[in-house]
Amino acid sequence: MNFIKFIQKNFPDPFYFAILLTLITVFPILTFTEKSLVDVFQIWIGRWAVDGGTTTGNGIFSLLDFSMQMCLILFGGYLISSSYSVRRIIYKFAVLPRSTVQACIILSCFSSISALANWGLCISASSILAREIIMRNPNFPKGAIACAAYSGLMIWHGGISGSIPLDLATKGVPLTKTIFSSMNIFITLSLVFLTPIFFYFIAKISERVEKTEGIIGEKNKENKDEQKYSDNIEEKISFLDLSVRLIFLITLFLTVALGFKNKGIIFLNLYSVCFIFIALSIVLHRSLRTLLSYVPKAAKPCGGIILQFPFYAGIMSLISESGLGEKISYMISDFIQSFPSFREEFFGIITFLSASFLNLFIPSGGGQWKVQGTVMVQAGLNIGVPESITAMLIAYGDEFTNMVQPFWAIPLIGLTNVKAGYIISYSMIYMILSLPIYIIGILIFT
Repeated sequence: MNFIKFIQKNFPDPFYFAILLTLITVFPILTFTEKSLVDVFQIWIGRWAVDGGTTTGNGIFSLLDFSMQMCLILFGGYLISSSYSVRRIIYKFAVLPRSTVQACIILSCFSSISALANWGLCISASSILAREIIMRNPNFPKGAIACAAYSGLMIWHGGISGSIPLDLATKGVPLTKTIFSSMNIFITLSLVFLTPIFFYFIAKISERVEKTEGIIGEKNKENKDEQKYSDNIEEKISFLDLSVRLIFLITLFLTVALGFKNKGIIFLNLYSVCFIFIALSIVLHRSLRTLLSYVPKAAKPCGGIILQFPFYAGIMSLISESGLGEKISYMISDFIQSFPSFREEFFGIITFLSASFLNLFIPSGGGQWKVQGTVMVQAGLNIGVPESITAMLIAYGDEFTNMVQPFWAIPLIGLTNVKAGYIISYSMIYMILSLPIYIIGILIFT
């Protein structure tokens, strides 16, 4: 219990966490590579500021496209969740819990299932549902409830929006060998079914250690005003509103139909998800006026990504361009080769654990895949482990330590006003309870 209180009190703000990881990354580069401090700075800042030098990428701005995609997914997901019909569903869930245990079980189920569909929808919808439950039940422990909403981020990579298996699918590796493989079905479904049970115990623990303070005053008033405005179904809808919604509905249908016809499941990439979310937000809102009224609130959760993603892009550039990531991967590969017995199983565990560690510095499935994927895939092929299995091992590591990496909790923190330490103190327990599922699945299927 004292450990939980210590984490709640001392865990740094996500922005400080990003700066700290940047500084930590510099030391092994200077120690284990031939890069100088000037080289490190040039890699971090990027070629846009340095002519020549040792850098080949854009450093802190190397993920601008990806950053905008993340913002659009969160932005669109919030707008969808704030539409009248979807909010009605969320409100019905929000009034169900009568205790912390019920709130955590409902939220963890909601977060897990929505994560299988799309991680962006999971973050936005679960955050809104958590906010509603907290505001309606100010005496419930906020940290555990927010953590339950965040739990889907440890399941998402096994769903249909997993960036690593979707990237492999574009290169000809079918999803039957990744998302729909026996290993992923076992691990992901086990997590989905056991997560509510885990949160039963987490909720019990939270009631003993967390002294709550209700979210009252302006925040509560804002919620009531939003619901009153949202429930105004008598609002007149203009012919222009109906026309725009119809146009986007037809456009959405044609785009999705043609996309799946031409590309199959590969059509579900970040670009298509961004378009679907924005189009759906326009279709679902009763009028353009109500849609526009939610735009400022929808943009607010993106602020943390806008500020912090350049730092994580800089970390990714440092690890990849300095050669540190490749050197570490080769060291792991050589180490595995020295164990001829059970080397496939050993490879599976080591790859999972190394990916879990790397995710702390690169909290992006796609970015981590670029840094670690090539070397680890080749190391796996050398001992008979298929590329699809290695990819999923990295995906599991990427999602596993999301529970101690607060980057993706930024939208949740912004919407619920729950500090990162309160979320992480319980998500660490969830992560530890879930570890045997990963270990068993990896040992059985590799």
